Amino acid sequence: MALKGTDKLTRKMLRMSPEVRAQAQADVLKGAQDVAETARQLVPSRTGRLKRSIGAVAGDAPATRATQALRGGGRKGLKTDPDAIYATAYAGDDDAYYAGWVENGTAPHKQGGKFKGTHHPGTAAQPFFFPAFRVNKKRAKSRITRGIKKAIKKAAQG
Repeated sequence: MALKGTDKLTRKMLRMSPEVRAQAQADVLKGAQDVAETARQLVPSRTGRLKRSIGAVAGDAPATRATQALRGGGRKGLKTDPDAIYATAYAGDDDAYYAGWVENGTAPHKQGGKFKGTHHPGTAAQPFFFPAFRVNKKRAKSRITRGIKKAIKKAAQG
């Protein structure tokens, strides 16, 4: 999830207590999990493989063929900053490599392989991933803000 101002927030969080950082990481992960859950509800399903491939993790998506991914938290320097706070919601894996084709559709094209030379009319887009992000974006941002404020107040009280 790309939220505005997260780079600045990440820099501030690096200077804060471990309790506040832990709360922020938990809230960012919960936001990514909400996106994944909504995407599972919206995804068109024939075999269920694509639905089963949707998930969320703290950090980067698994090293599979995840074809759709949203990273929430700081974006700059994630690979070089081991203390960065972020989570990733993803869709697609080695079995459901077609997540991007379902989300964005395909253009008409000539086929290769077994049906070489035949014309494929393309497929209509059936968006499920980015609508799930848009539905959950405001709620995730509010949860993160509330959680950080609560953790800061708790840390300040002792």
